[in-house]
Order: sequence, then C-alpha cells, then structure tokens
Amino acid sequence: MTRLSAILGQTLTLKCAYDLFCQFLKQKNMSVLTRPEVKVMLGELIREQYGLGLRNDLVSVESQVQQCGWKGLKLGEVQVDA
Repeated sequence: MTRLSAILGQTLTLKCAYDLFCQFLKQKNMSVLTRPEVKVMLGELIREQYGLGLRNDLVSVESQVQQCGWKGLKLGEVQVDA
C-alpha cells in the first residue's frame, strides 16, 4: 500500500499523485477522474491534512521543467499486516 508522508525537502508532483490515484481507481474498477478534478480534490485534502498548498514552482531534477506539486511530501510504501 502507498501512503503520503510529510518529509522535509521531498516533493510530490501532481503528475505522480494523479498517475497513482488513477491506478488505484482502476484496481477498484472505479471511473477515472480528470486531472483537474483530482487536482482540486487532492489539493483540499493535502491542505487539510498537512497544511501544504499546491505549488507551481517545483523544478524537476530530471528534466529541469517547472511542475505543480507539494514540497514536503513523499509517497512511500507501507506494509499492512493482514
């Protein structure tokens, strides 16, 4: 299972969050939402849970392109006991 963690210095891009969320919806046989719908929904959830706003000034290390996302968040794998 994947979950968000607040980690100083890390970034979570909207693209990464959207791709993972769509993957989750498909696994649950649910309709995939549009990127703008997910942007609003995740933006509200992350602001409420972590107090972080969506930023438009994050620069990708690989491509040096500016992206939307959250600074101080990271997706990580979590083991769930059955």
